[in-house]
Parts: sequence; C-alpha cells; structure tokens
Amino acid sequence: MGGSDEDTGTGAGDYVKSLVFGGLDGIITTFAIVATVAGARAHPGLVLLMGAANLVADALSMGIGDYLSERAEDEYVASEQRRELAELRNGKRPEKVRKLKRVYEKAGLSTADAKKCVDALSTVDDVLVAHTMMARLQLVPPDDWLGEEQDEDEDELLSLAAKKGATTAASFVLFGAMPLLAYYATVATSVAPTPERMFIASCLVTTSTLVALGSAKARLTAQPVAESALGMVINGGAAAVAAYAVGHALEAFQHATSMEGFDATDAPAPLQLPVWLRRPVSLHACDCRRIARTTPSPRRHLTQAWLARPFSSPPADAALASTDVLMECSAALAFAALGAIPCVLMGSTGPSAVRLAHAAAGGAVVATASALALDAARDGALATALGAALAMIFALLTRPADDAKARGLPAVVAVLSHAASEGLALGLAYAKSPEDGRIARLSVLAHNVPEGLATAAVLRSRGVSAPSCVLAALLAVVPQPLSAMAAFSFASRMAALQTVFVGFAAGLMLMIALTELLPDALSSPSKKNRDVSAAVACLAAVACVCGSSALME
Repeated sequence: MGGSDEDTGTGAGDYVKSLVFGGLDGIITTFAIVATVAGARAHPGLVLLMGAANLVADALSMGIGDYLSERAEDEYVASEQRRELAELRNGKRPEKVRKLKRVYEKAGLSTADAKKCVDALSTVDDVLVAHTMMARLQLVPPDDWLGEEQDEDEDELLSLAAKKGATTAASFVLFGAMPLLAYYATVATSVAPTPERMFIASCLVTTSTLVALGSAKARLTAQPVAESALGMVINGGAAAVAAYAVGHALEAFQHATSMEGFDATDAPAPLQLPVWLRRPVSLHACDCRRIARTTPSPRRHLTQAWLARPFSSPPADAALASTDVLMECSAALAFAALGAIPCVLMGSTGPSAVRLAHAAAGGAVVATASALALDAARDGALATALGAALAMIFALLTRPADDAKARGLPAVVAVLSHAASEGLALGLAYAKSPEDGRIARLSVLAHNVPEGLATAAVLRSRGVSAPSCVLAALLAVVPQPLSAMAAFSFASRMAALQTVFVGFAAGLMLMIALTELLPDALSSPSKKNRDVSAAVACLAAVACVCGSSALME
C-alpha cells in the first residue's frame, strides 16, 4: 500500500477555468464578429481582417488579465494568512478557537467532537490558521502550511499565475481561430465561394468546436459529456444569433438612411486632425512606384501592405513639422515595453530564469540587428560598416572592469545610444518624405520589441523589480523620438550620415548580444543547461526571421 499516500492528481484541474474561459470566449467572440459582418453583408475580406485583429488583441488581453487576476487573488490570500497569524500571536488564540469550534458545531459535529478537533488543530499555529481560512473565510491557503517539500522548484521560470494566463491566451487563439479557418478554407477550396456558403461553413465548424470544448470540460470535471457539450452550443448559438441580428439590423438601417433624404450640402465639414493623428497614406492616394524608387529597402513590401488599408490620407500639401515627427515616433515606445513583458512573467530571478531570458533576448537581438545591418548595407555597405565599427569601439570603451554591480551598465548605455542613432536615421527618413519616414517607422516598431526584451532581461537578472524593468525598457528608447525630431530639423546637414547611423545602431545591438546576453546565457557549468539556452536563442532568432519574412510577404 505504499502508493496509497501519493498524490494521483494530474494537476489539470488548475487549468480548467483558464482553458474553458479562454476557449469559450475566443470562439464566441470571434464567431460573433463573423456573424455580425456576415449579417451586414460585408466583404469576406473584412471578416478575416476584423476576426484576426480581434483574435490577437483579445488573446493578449485575456491572457494578461487572467495572469493579473490570479496574482491579485494569491496576494490577497497571502495577506489574509499573515493577518490571521499576527492576530493569533497577539493574544487572540481563544477567540479563534471558539469561532472555529462554533463553525464545526454548525457543520454537524457534537460539542465534544468539535472541541477535540479544534484542540488538536490549535497545537500548530499554521494548521489552525489554514483551517480557519478554509472554514470561516472560504479561502484556500498557500501550501506552505502543510510542512511538506513543495513540488515546484524555487528556480521555476513561470509561476502558476503566469501558466494560467498563457493557457487562457493559447486557448483563446486555438478555439477562436476555428471560425476564421473555416472561412478561409471555404475561399481556398471552393470553386465559387459565396458569403452564404462561407458563413454556413463557419457555423458548422464553430458548432463542432463548441462540442469539442464542452467534451473537454466534461472530461476534466467528471461531468456528463452530452450535458456539457449542449450547454456550450446553446451559449455560443445565442451569442451568434444576437450578433447576426444586430449586424443585419444595422446594415438595413444604414442602407435606409444613406438612400433616403440625404443632401450632400447638409453634411458637416470633415474634422481636421493633426498630421500625426492621421493614418498612413493609402495606396488610393499615392503612387507606390515613387515609394519603391525612393526606398530601396525590401521592407517596402511590408509598407505597401500597411498603406493599402482603405483609410483617408492627409492632403498632398500637408507638411510635417518637427513636433509631428516627434509624436509619430513616440508611438514606437510602447513596443519596447511590449518586449519586456516576458521578463514580467518570470516567477523568479533564479539562474535558470535569467539564462533563458538572456538566451531569448540574445537570439532575437542578433536576428533583428543583422537584418537591420543588411538592410542598411543595400544603401551603402561602406557607411554601414563604418557605423558598425564605431559602435564596437564605443561598446569596448564604455565597458567597465570586472565589477559585478556594473555589468548591466554597458547594455543600458548601448540601448540608449542605439535608440538615439536609430532615431537620427528615422528623422532623416521623414525629412526625405513623409512616406519614407513611415516606412522606416514600421521597421523601428519591429526592432523595439527585442530591444525592450534585452533591456528588461539584463535588469531583471540584477534583481530589479518587474514593473521597473518595463519602465526602464520604455525609457531606454526615449532618445529615439527626440533624436528623430532633431535630425528632421537639421536634415540638410546630416543627410549623408543616415546609413552610418543605422550601422551604428545595428552594431551596438550586436555587441549587446555577443558580449552581454549570450555569454551570460551560456555560462552554466551544466552542458544540458547550455544546450537548452542555445536552443532557446536559436528558436528566438528563427522566430524573428520568420515573423519578418511573413510580414514582408
């Protein structure tokens, strides 16, 4: 009977709520968008566009929200446990014992049995507090009161709250993508796809997915499969019918109001927004061949996809001011904070967590910096090489002696200098033309993510708190919009140095990866840990390359 004392649970119960919550919300939300747009008889491309945008945005929002709510709940339970212990040790033991005894008597125990039970529990403070929290406060205390060795390694990379958040986001994407995949598959396989046929296919796939989600929930919770699946289908069907009805009603209302009694002379004058608030120039209002001539970078394909969106463009004679450049470039700062989020989700700052964070940041930085350097070399290989050489010299000169406390300084200095150099190149691109500036800004948006990850990983390994890491990642790229505004204002004197600035920025980021991030990631004496870190770095680099290639295509 030696195995009778073992815990036979799989631990899947910890993730049931996240799986069902994320999956149900994902499929219902996405299918509601499909039903709304289909009810409004909009173009099928709009269905895919809105559905995909909702899928990504909501998955991030749901995952982070679940993580933060779990953290808040854990912190509340821990604070209640500390309060109960403090009261117990401050002379309130008789009151605690009396209240717990009364609870057990109300539950059906006799007075004598309740007294014996409470007397036994009160011999250990942690046990008495744990049972008080469960019986009186309806709270599940942390497992440390059991006095057993915890299953979780203290060097664990992700906390349970972070795993639940990731489960919610992954479940949202997995189940929410099904209606969109059905829509796309109908277009790809049908000889003559119609909106009605596409919508019917999406309905069938969504229904099947709801049944699968209900069955999975039933298996995890030991409930009847048919009842659980039927409940999921009814829930999703009600949301879809409501969304379709709203879309159909709005389409009919819009058609009626646009066709009857409309006089163009009565329309109000369009609202004039500042230049920096307007959308990028659409392909309907600009000549892409001119952009292709003035922008030798292959990223023009990515830009043309962005510019092709049917949004109104600013007037052709609208001139950018330096403040407009500052505001447009400031939008890129948020992407650095986005890159720092993985470091926030680290459950600890132990050696394994630090090594993996450095490996991921190093691989991503090497990939993006190499792409930036190759891109700049197409405009001027010699100038790019000169900028990279200056960056390496600068990095070596600013590298301190072997002082453990100062080892994070070169990375911070390099990121600040890199942001300033990249901002100078960005400002010069805006000076050439607004279209070129916005093309360069798209590249900067992508580069700021691994840069934020690198900054946060270095600081997190030095014991800096997670919120401070995000703030530091954000502040580290503040020189970017400031230097962009300066370069835009003095473009005539600095235009010849644009490629040098880009090479300098790429060289600095490569130096961060090769002298700071990757050596730390591979510093473990264990060959297994070094292999894992190398694999993480390679995967991060491949992910960056594949993501950039997919966007450019």
